[in-house]
Amino acid sequence: MEDEVGSDGDNLSVGQRQLLSLARAALRRTRLIVLDEPTANTDKSTDDAVRTMMERKGGGIGDFGDSTVVTIAHRIESLVESDVVVVMGEGKVLETGEGNVLKAKEGGVFAGMLKESKRNS
Repeated sequence: MEDEVGSDGDNLSVGQRQLLSLARAALRRTRLIVLDEPTANTDKSTDDAVRTMMERKGGGIGDFGDSTVVTIAHRIESLVESDVVVVMGEGKVLETGEGNVLKAKEGGVFAGMLKESKRNS
């Protein structure tokens, strides 16, 4: 909070700029937020903090309240708590539904991706 942000945030890391953008969107109460890999350049603890902030729906300061959040993600674990997940492949919709429901769907594409992700981590 004491540091000065340089022109275009050039004195911040990519991860720090991402976090600053997320904080700005939360404080502005932006109605539509599109996030492309929002935690791609952050460590695990920052990733967890961002996910916690994105999951809060209370409408309080520092959460996304009533905002519609579209998240493009390759870390699919971050999508499990989403209200709606759209799994795409080769330009086609393969599966849609609530993240937790798709996670539990036996033989589902999303469930398979989650299992594969856990094996590779």
